[in-house]
Amino acid sequence: MTEEQQQLLGAAILETVRTSFNTEFSDKASSLFEFVSREWVGNYDANDLNDALELLSNLRAVSRSKFSGHGLIRVNWHEARSLLLNESMPAFLHEYARFGQAWLDEMWPKLMSTELTEPDRLSEAPKARLLPASDRLVPLDHNSAPYREVKEGLAELYNDVRSANDLDCSPDERDRVLASLEAAQALWDATQLKIIQIRVGIIITIEDAIDLLTKTGRAMGKVLLIETIKSIVKHASGMDL
Repeated sequence: MTEEQQQLLGAAILETVRTSFNTEFSDKASSLFEFVSREWVGNYDANDLNDALELLSNLRAVSRSKFSGHGLIRVNWHEARSLLLNESMPAFLHEYARFGQAWLDEMWPKLMSTELTEPDRLSEAPKARLLPASDRLVPLDHNSAPYREVKEGLAELYNDVRSANDLDCSPDERDRVLASLEAAQALWDATQLKIIQIRVGIIITIEDAIDLLTKTGRAMGKVLLIETIKSIVKHASGMDL
């Protein structure tokens, strides 16, 4: 596989982990290959997947503990995404971190070919097709019940994270999530937002907070907040998040 194809397959691994809500895979890497291949059919084999895992491991986006030819593969999608957003990361993985599944869906068919052609090497073409959707503005009706539900839910999440004494995280991680929740509340006060702002600035922030609160028992029902946001976006723009 080319370097770009390894990156795309690595992005497919991370996306499969994200949508499955699994963060750990045991036994041989081939078991992960079978899992990924059910979701992402392509012209690659288990050796290619191993190369992609090695790339992600070298970038610290996944961790692998090896013993007797077997391994335990750990993936924290939120940490991996935060890491890959650094502009120094390989270009295709950086673009996946920015735009997620929509960008990967755009690029994945090219992985099934034997070689990515020059115009596909992070040209403006795939970006240009994606960005209009990401940049689409969603008006927010501050007087609507769903809008107020999200506003109150964000404030509740902030208070839950701030007041919890039993979070399984470092003080720095708590501060990061609190700062993100403050930023999300400020975004939600706008009269209109871009799709990408809602995806990255609000939904991913809520997911981070839910991850922290899950082990404390305070996360119950919080995922409905994301569904409400998706419903607002669908009603206002016709787009599915």
